[in-house]
Amino acid sequence: MLEIYFVRPDTVDHIRASWIGSQVEQYVGWLADQGYSARTVLRRVPQLLAFGEYARERGAEVVADLPPHVDGYVRQRVRGHRGQRRNGATA
Repeated sequence: MLEIYFVRPDTVDHIRASWIGSQVEQYVGWLADQGYSARTVLRRVPQLLAFGEYARERGAEVVADLPPHVDGYVRQRVRGHRGQRRNGATA
């Protein structure tokens, strides 16, 4: 399923090599089944991988360990983007 959205084999390999790669691939299948656009998939997958890495760096070892890390990840993302607009200008 990943090959439909990611044409570079090294990108697909990178996703699958993630410790949450199989779950990300399942999610991509679910998004496709629900009719989500390719653009949505291409935006969400990097965020999922970043979240997985964030959680792993903080001790997550299995998928069940992920939920306690959501709030911290969101706070970090909001802090990193506060005052920025899409075109790179500050508010």
